[in-house]
Amino acid sequence: MVFVGRDDVTELYGSSATTFTAPPTTNYTQTVIGPDGYNFNDVPTAFSMICTETVVKDLKPGYNATIPLTVFYWARSSNASINNATLPAGLSQAFLQKIPDNTIYRVSTHVPVPGTDSRPYFGGEAMPTINAVIKFWINNTDTAVTNIRAAQNQLNATILSLDADTSFIVFSKATTIWDLGAGIPIFRFG
Repeated sequence: MVFVGRDDVTELYGSSATTFTAPPTTNYTQTVIGPDGYNFNDVPTAFSMICTETVVKDLKPGYNATIPLTVFYWARSSNASINNATLPAGLSQAFLQKIPDNTIYRVSTHVPVPGTDSRPYFGGEAMPTINAVIKFWINNTDTAVTNIRAAQNQLNATILSLDADTSFIVFSKATTIWDLGAGIPIFRFG
């Protein structure tokens, strides 16, 4: 098994579950974006999933969230026959019971769409299969990261059917680079 550090998460949202099941058909994607992907994506070690998102908790942030602080917990089950629909509910509730109220203001679960596998296009074919992702939006407090890490360390992997050796957590600052619905034009670096 290959283990590598993670330094970013890219979320792409679409209007249907099949939006990202095949490479986009536009010539620009095939001739410009696709070939350039190898310059910024470590394809063999990527984790790629097509998911549906369910909001579990949604409150007003406790601070000005112009650049939200987010946490992604990538969960892999220790039970090969686990139901991906039930794993994230139990896992998110286990986290919520252990995290102080002022730490987070939003939680969502992300479950793979059955029958989809984006790994041949986006990468990560040899990486472990992830059963769910729990995403937290955290308040910018001195103890937020410590509280999340403490909750992670208190999870009962046996009860949750969680493979703690291959599940992992990523802390990040969210930046929108393009959102047609919100009228945010594509962000150009440089």
